[in-house]
Amino acid sequence: MNNKNDLRIMKTKKSIRSAFGKLLKDYSIQELTINQICNEAGISRITFYNHYQDKFDLFYNILIDEKEKLVSMFLEKANGLTLTINLHKSIMLFIELVVDECIKYRELILSVIHHDDNATIQYIAKDVLEKAFNEFGEKYHIEKFIKMPVAIACAYITGGVISLMHYFLSNINQYSREDILKYCEKMINISLQNFL
Repeated sequence: MNNKNDLRIMKTKKSIRSAFGKLLKDYSIQELTINQICNEAGISRITFYNHYQDKFDLFYNILIDEKEKLVSMFLEKANGLTLTINLHKSIMLFIELVVDECIKYRELILSVIHHDDNATIQYIAKDVLEKAFNEFGEKYHIEKFIKMPVAIACAYITGGVISLMHYFLSNINQYSREDILKYCEKMINISLQNFL
C-alpha cells in the first residue's frame, strides 16, 4: 500500500510541477494563482496544500530538487578528481553542469527572467545555486586553497554564472555552449589567480 501511495504522491507532485512550469511561461509568479496551478494540474486546492505551503514553496522545492540532482551529477562526474590538483577543473565541471541544466530549461528560465516582477523567483534561484556552490566548497574544503571565506567566493561565482547564463540564454544564437564555457573558463582562471 505504501508504494502505491508514494507513486500517487510522486505523480501528483509531477503534475503540479509541470502545470507550474507551463503557467510560468505566460504569467509572473505574482500573477499566477493556486487555482490556475490546480486547474492546469487537474487537482484540488486541498491536494496542492497537502504538498506545498504556497507557490513560492513549490518553486523553492523544485529548485532544491534540481540542486540535489546537480550536486549528485557533479559528485558522480568528479569521482577521481583530486581537488588540490584540479580545483579549476572541478569548478569548471560544476559550471558545465549548470550551463547544461540552464540550456535544458531555457524557455522556463527566460520566462522567469523576462517577467519584471519575478524578482522573488530570481532571488530564490540565486539562493539555491549559491547553496549548491557552497556545498561544493564545503565538501572539498576549498577554504584551504583560497584567500577568502568560501561563502564570499561562492557568492562571487554564483553572481557571475547567473549573469552569464542570462546573457547566453537571451542570445543563444550568438554564442554556442562551447563558447560560453570557454569564456567562463577564462574568467575562472582570472578569479582563481586572485583567490589562491
